[in-house]
Amino acid sequence: MASIEAISSQTTAANSSMISIASGVSIQVFASAEFKSPQEGVSVQCTPDSGSTWYTVKDIQWKGKFLSKGITRNSITGPGDFRLVKSQTGEAIAVYYDS
Repeated sequence: MASIEAISSQTTAANSSMISIASGVSIQVFASAEFKSPQEGVSVQCTPDSGSTWYTVKDIQWKGKFLSKGITRNSITGPGDFRLVKSQTGEAIAVYYDS
């Protein structure tokens, strides 16, 4: 499996490009460093219309914060079109996924 950089290493808030995941396929998403505060993290958004509208996924387990302080790796299972949304961070952090 090759790791793909979804969001480059930076402190500013940023979004990934759309990531299309086939039915039954999972991807592992991970951050390059630990998030330092509870306000920092990565959320997941999905789109029903090829990227015109985006909705934040609110999973019961991670409650909107897909990656956060103490959680630097998580997975998404398809089908669907998703993007990753990184908040502003105190240090430069990149976000990757395994395809």
